[in-house]
Amino acid sequence: MIPGPDLSTARLDLAEGEPGSSCIDGMKLDDIIRSNLAQSAALFDELAPLAREDQRKPQSAMSLVARLAIQLKTHALALERVLYTALLAAGDEPAVFALRGPHEHHALDVIVDKLLALRPGPELAAALAVARRLFEQQAAVEERELLPVIARALPADERDQLARDLVAEQRRLRPRLLRQVGG
Repeated sequence: MIPGPDLSTARLDLAEGEPGSSCIDGMKLDDIIRSNLAQSAALFDELAPLAREDQRKPQSAMSLVARLAIQLKTHALALERVLYTALLAAGDEPAVFALRGPHEHHALDVIVDKLLALRPGPELAAALAVARRLFEQQAAVEERELLPVIARALPADERDQLARDLVAEQRRLRPRLLRQVGG
């Protein structure tokens, strides 16, 4: 993991007017990406025990599945539309990530869509384990490979602008994803 601020409990609120929605102030691009990853990891942790339960709290599990889907889809789409677009023009090494990223996101997105269709029980738990493994692989690539490439390829002022653009795109995407997923 790349050294940086402890974002394990950070929350990047994306809805306009929510408390904390100005937390972009002072957050760098890598902090925003790490915060998104930490939020997703926390949702996986919260959902895992509920996914196995057949009857006790199916609505709780399904609500968490929807929140996880919205979180993962918002992060992936915003990266693709903002960051990867910028990386395509930043040289050969960054362009590799920009071209590979959407395919990696698609693989996880397929499993996430499956999660949305399942009820709590053994199959949901199994699909969640696969989704978690794919997420952890993608998060490791973002942490260990993508963030250093961004730091080398883009000047600080461009990274700062991309941070603002990334959050703006996440805020723009979130309502549409909420409607699609039903969260």
